[in-house]
Amino acid sequence: MYPIWYINTSFSVLLQFLLFWRGYRTGLWRHYPLFYAYLTYTGLWSLVCSFPAVTHHPAYAVIYWSSYLTAAFLRFGIMAEVLRHVFPRGSALRDRVNLILLVSLALLALLFWFSDLRPEASVLLDSARKIALTVAVWDLLVLGQAQYYQVPIGRNLWGMALGLLTFTGTEFVHLAAMDLVPRFRVVLGYVHPLAFVAMLLVWTYALWGYYPNPRPALDDAVGRRFLSAWQDRWAELPHLLRKVVKP
Repeated sequence: MYPIWYINTSFSVLLQFLLFWRGYRTGLWRHYPLFYAYLTYTGLWSLVCSFPAVTHHPAYAVIYWSSYLTAAFLRFGIMAEVLRHVFPRGSALRDRVNLILLVSLALLALLFWFSDLRPEASVLLDSARKIALTVAVWDLLVLGQAQYYQVPIGRNLWGMALGLLTFTGTEFVHLAAMDLVPRFRVVLGYVHPLAFVAMLLVWTYALWGYYPNPRPALDDAVGRRFLSAWQDRWAELPHLLRKVVKP
């Protein structure tokens, strides 16, 4: 291992320690338990996988990829954390946002279902790619809808979402290159660990203190107006389709 990677690893451990320390001091872990569950898992995973008894074990590859996929699944918890704070229960937009997310992720699942996996491709890499892409799409949808409906996002949640989007985006490209474009595998292999540290840097800055998410200025009356406008547009859709089919 090159000295730069020892520095990168040490820096990531330091940042995780700072996140845990600030989370304990400010009580952030009580407000964002799913986020700190992911952070705890990755911290323990990094510690366990550094032991020679683990790295030299015959089943190390299985242990590594099983742990990797578990960490990837836990990122869904971070996005659930962001979603429930940006669009809290009782919000006029909560049901609509959930519906858009459900439909979009269902379409993405159908795309995965009908896509063919090449015989030489790795099932584990393919699964990790799909999880990374799904988390990134979920992240973009939440941020996009918050921007569209002008829902404010506080420093804590904005940092969570932005840091995770940066990491999952590079992770998807990296994992795709491992199977699809092998000549870029080595270069992207350097980018991916650096992206993890970049994510931790964003998280450390954003979660240095507790900044509760501002309450949406969108009240129920405005929410009903949005819903009414959306229903009117949906009702016009059959008429528009008939005009297209029979001009």
